[in-house]
Amino acid sequence: YTKADIEYQKALIQFDYAFPDTPAEEKEMEKLQEQVHTNMALVKFYKKDYKECISQCALVIILRE
Repeated sequence: YTKADIEYQKALIQFDYAFPDTPAEEKEMEKLQEQVHTNMALVKFYKKDYKECISQCALVIILRE
């Protein structure tokens, strides 16, 4: 889970530097961000970092609004 944690962190950083050109690309990027945060929440859950797991779940909820 440690390796997955690192890779998901890298993926989340990449979103800070991604600028979609079209509304369709933006929607696709938001969907991908949601998936990465969900997977990160699972990793944190299995690592017993429940506080961070809840934070990642909250971010998914925010992205869905």
